[in-house]
Amino acid sequence: MRPSLIIPIGQMAIRVMTGRKVLSDLIGTTLFVDGSACIPLPHPSGASSWIYGPGNRDHLSAALQLIGKWWGDHIAGSGTTD
Repeated sequence: MRPSLIIPIGQMAIRVMTGRKVLSDLIGTTLFVDGSACIPLPHPSGASSWIYGPGNRDHLSAALQLIGKWWGDHIAGSGTTD
Protein backbone atom coordinates (compact mmCIF):
# COMPACT_ATOMS: atom_id res chain seq x y z
CA MET A 1 0.00 0.00 0.00
CA ARG A 2 1.34 3.44 -0.94
CA PRO A 3 -0.94 6.10 0.55
CA SER A 4 -0.50 9.56 -0.89
CA LEU A 5 -1.40 11.18 2.46
CA ILE A 6 -0.60 9.96 5.98
CA ILE A 7 -2.03 11.72 9.04
CA PRO A 8 -0.24 10.47 12.16
CA ILE A 9 -2.16 11.41 15.29
CA GLY A 10 -0.30 11.83 18.57
CA GLN A 11 3.33 11.93 19.59
CA MET A 12 3.98 8.18 19.31
CA ALA A 13 2.58 7.91 15.77
CA ILE A 14 4.40 11.08 14.74
CA ARG A 15 7.68 9.76 16.13
CA VAL A 16 7.24 6.44 14.28
CA MET A 17 6.52 8.24 10.98
CA THR A 18 9.09 11.03 11.21
CA GLY A 19 11.67 10.04 13.80
CA ARG A 20 11.03 13.38 15.49
CA LYS A 21 9.03 14.14 18.60
CA VAL A 22 8.69 17.90 19.22
CA LEU A 23 5.02 18.42 18.36
CA SER A 24 5.17 22.21 18.12
CA ASP A 25 7.86 21.87 15.42
CA LEU A 26 5.78 19.40 13.39
CA ILE A 27 2.08 20.24 13.79
CA GLY A 28 1.10 22.63 11.00
CA THR A 29 3.70 21.38 8.54
CA THR A 30 3.72 18.92 5.67
CA LEU A 31 6.55 16.41 5.68
CA PHE A 32 7.29 13.82 3.02
CA VAL A 33 7.94 10.26 4.16
CA ASP A 34 8.78 7.63 1.54
CA GLY A 35 6.96 9.64 -1.14
CA SER A 36 3.80 10.23 0.92
CA ALA A 37 2.69 13.59 2.27
CA CYS A 38 2.57 13.45 6.07
CA ILE A 39 0.52 16.03 8.01
CA PRO A 40 0.80 15.34 11.76
CA LEU A 41 -1.97 16.12 14.24
CA PRO A 42 -1.87 16.20 18.05
CA HIS A 43 -3.69 13.48 19.98
CA PRO A 44 -7.29 14.61 20.64
CA SER A 45 -7.37 13.22 24.19
CA GLY A 46 -8.71 15.57 26.83
CA ALA A 47 -5.77 14.47 28.96
CA SER A 48 -3.35 16.05 26.48
CA SER A 49 -2.33 19.55 27.51
CA TRP A 50 -0.44 20.28 24.27
CA ILE A 51 -3.31 22.31 22.78
CA TYR A 52 -3.10 24.82 25.64
CA GLY A 53 0.55 25.73 24.97
CA PRO A 54 1.34 29.14 23.46
CA GLY A 55 0.67 29.14 19.72
CA ASN A 56 -0.40 25.51 19.58
CA ARG A 57 -3.99 26.24 18.56
CA ASP A 58 -2.54 28.14 15.60
CA HIS A 59 -0.39 25.09 14.73
CA LEU A 60 -3.48 22.86 14.86
CA SER A 61 -5.47 25.28 12.71
CA ALA A 62 -2.64 25.34 10.15
CA ALA A 63 -2.52 21.53 10.08
CA LEU A 64 -6.26 21.26 9.49
CA GLN A 65 -6.01 23.84 6.69
CA LEU A 66 -3.18 21.82 5.09
CA ILE A 67 -5.33 18.68 5.17
CA GLY A 68 -8.24 20.60 3.61
CA LYS A 69 -5.99 22.01 0.89
CA TRP A 70 -4.49 18.59 0.19
CA TRP A 71 -7.99 17.08 -0.06
CA GLY A 72 -9.13 19.84 -2.40
CA ASP A 73 -6.06 19.47 -4.61
CA HIS A 74 -6.08 15.67 -4.78
CA ILE A 75 -9.56 14.29 -4.09
CA ALA A 76 -12.42 16.80 -4.30
CA GLY A 77 -14.00 16.81 -7.72
CA SER A 78 -11.76 14.05 -9.05
CA GLY A 79 -14.45 11.38 -8.91
CA THR A 80 -12.10 9.05 -7.03
CA THR A 81 -11.19 8.39 -3.42
CA ASP A 82 -8.08 6.25 -3.87
